[in-house]
Amino acid sequence: MSSIHIKMALAAGGLALTTGMGSAAAQSGNYPDKTVTVVVPYAPGGATDRLGRVVAQGLGNIWDVPVVVENRGGAGGNVGAEYVARAEDDGYTLLFTASNVFTVTPHMMQASFDPFEDFAPVSMAAHEMFAVVVPAALPVDNLQELLDMARENPGELTYGSPGVGSPHNLGNEYLKSMADLDIRHVPYKGAAPAMPDLLAGRIDMWMGGIISVLPHIKEGTLKALAVTGGERSDVLPDVPTVDEAGVDGYELLSSFALVAPADTDPAIIEKINHAMVELLGRESIRSALAKEGIDAVSSSPEALAQMMRDDSERWGKIIRDAGLRAE
Repeated sequence: MSSIHIKMALAAGGLALTTGMGSAAAQSGNYPDKTVTVVVPYAPGGATDRLGRVVAQGLGNIWDVPVVVENRGGAGGNVGAEYVARAEDDGYTLLFTASNVFTVTPHMMQASFDPFEDFAPVSMAAHEMFAVVVPAALPVDNLQELLDMARENPGELTYGSPGVGSPHNLGNEYLKSMADLDIRHVPYKGAAPAMPDLLAGRIDMWMGGIISVLPHIKEGTLKALAVTGGERSDVLPDVPTVDEAGVDGYELLSSFALVAPADTDPAIIEKINHAMVELLGRESIRSALAKEGIDAVSSSPEALAQMMRDDSERWGKIIRDAGLRAE
């Protein structure tokens, strides 16, 4: 597979080749026998960090070795991703990230790594759908009414996001493109600073993780108009999908994945993948994440590689069409 690069030292003599194979087999056979570092390329506290810590703790329990999270934020995830791309390819430094580091950020800014050449995909970890919400005072009760209001008042309604290139920003631009809308973007430096303005009605709509808006929905200060998944959320079962609400074919999922440096031994990749499949198949993990609107989803390395390429192509077109650039 083109996106997983396997380093092969082909020695001229049979003895040298046998020795190299024996060394590789010994390395993979003992793995892991020391602390594994999982790099999260964002600051602590966000969804990627929370989920990365769940994965790290679970892998540590399965392997009975320490698995620690190291936050290396900056440049839209580029700093942490580059660190792992240049790390030793022994399986002891891994990257846990939202997939937009590979599928979105390279279209927005110059990256110092190639998302498809410098990493070995291991497994998907989860999908998170978003909720489309508006302040309680906005006089709409469903998504179609919001779309009608936007069409009747072009350029007057606003949506907030944690910044240009965030999944929230791209999800709204995708919606605008599919529904032929003119809604102005108001970027914030993160989700937390935007919430007071949303609640006060200073911005008109928000598309973000269900767990972050659920308390406000329950309090009645925000109205949930739709969810962005292909199916309804178990957390908001009475809220239709965007597709059901009238925008045919719309679906947005924020995905999370685990990858390793490109030349990591395939036997080690297989071991990590098996542990991820075991971990994410546990009912305790699945139910705990489901309460946050997150679906635990493992995959083969090949399936993850294909998802990354498909998403990169899709988001690249949306970014180009919308003329988006990194801040």
